[in-house]
Amino acid sequence: MPSTRTRTVMSLYLIFAFVQSNIALAEIPGSFVYGGQSSQAILPAWEHTDASTLSPEGRQVEETTWREPGGGLLATWRVEHIAGKTAAECRWVFENPGTEPTKPLTDVAALDLVIENASQVQLISSTGGLTGPVDGTPPGFVVSESSLERPVSLSAGEGRSSNKNLPFWVLHNKESNEGKYMGVGWSGQWEANFRPVSGQDAVRLTVGMPGVSIALPAGDRIVSPSVLLGDYQGTSQAGCNALRRIIGNEYVARLGGKKLLPPVSWNSWFTFNNQISDAMLRQQADAAAGLGVEYFCIDAGWLTGAFDPGLGN
Repeated sequence: MPSTRTRTVMSLYLIFAFVQSNIALAEIPGSFVYGGQSSQAILPAWEHTDASTLSPEGRQVEETTWREPGGGLLATWRVEHIAGKTAAECRWVFENPGTEPTKPLTDVAALDLVIENASQVQLISSTGGLTGPVDGTPPGFVVSESSLERPVSLSAGEGRSSNKNLPFWVLHNKESNEGKYMGVGWSGQWEANFRPVSGQDAVRLTVGMPGVSIALPAGDRIVSPSVLLGDYQGTSQAGCNALRRIIGNEYVARLGGKKLLPPVSWNSWFTFNNQISDAMLRQQADAAAGLGVEYFCIDAGWLTGAFDPGLGN
């Protein structure tokens, strides 16, 4: 099991500075299991190298790479600082430069840390867009607040990253009126688990892709989901706004170097499901065009056999 040495979620110091300050390996807020052994148990015996570079976007990137004795796995902990922000994005990168498959790699956590003073912390999260019918129960995009006194799990559904829970949340300290916003950089299945630490006012948080179990083939390289962490001061709403701003300013794609307003779109599925026809869609397209809709999307019902029995024909 990964170390349960306490690491506070209310400070980014360990993530920002672990390379330069030689913080003990147990303090790295990420973990994995290799050949049945935890990374905290095996990495201290592996040789490692440090590197500091600039990303194409001009962000400072700090990496520490551990090499399995005798060849085999290279495990790199990567931290990308977001310029001008008290935020960073972290992930694991695994590579096999050898000629034989590695030992099994499992339980990869792009984030693995302990939240102190958990009784003072609220989790603010949201359901995803396809949680239920648009006009049904439960509706999508419902924001909720949870205490961390009991186990809480957030995850994607059916491999769609925003299908069950949105991959964004805020951890707000009610006592100090500050906190941390987080986001998972992964377009498929992900999972975040909050588990109380026995006998302590603390919760262990792990974030990653569930079900990873792979002996990495020779020459292959894989990356884990990334996790964005940022500090904020003020109310939980200030944390939600800080998360929204950093996504808009740092991650949303540009066209010609300029930010775009989100396009207005129309989608057949949410109103008509499979009950569509050529004549009906032409009528809807004319109406949508008159309203200034920019994108007209014919969803899954167009295929022979409808959705989902007709998939693949």
